[in-house]
Amino acid sequence: MAEGYGRLTGTPPVLLTTAGPGITKVVTPIAQAYTESVPMLVLAVDNYASTIATPMGRFHGIPELRIILSPVSTWMGTADSPEELYRIANLAGPC
Repeated sequence: MAEGYGRLTGTPPVLLTTAGPGITKVVTPIAQAYTESVPMLVLAVDNYASTIATPMGRFHGIPELRIILSPVSTWMGTADSPEELYRIANLAGPC
């Protein structure tokens, strides 16, 4: 749906998901947009990083997200605060 929005409007869509199962569910649409040169900004909230040693953290906190997404991404960044998110978004530049 995000890719379709980008194609119809000419505006890069923003896809917001959670880490873990959330990001793994959107790898295929991200890959499709990437291979068809449709710009897309993907924000994955990793609020489980601090609980990686717990059962919930092991399920939701996937430390290998960069490895999973690198073949279908042009650029990736990590923000640990709202201020850092603003800086990272500026580094990413236009989609």
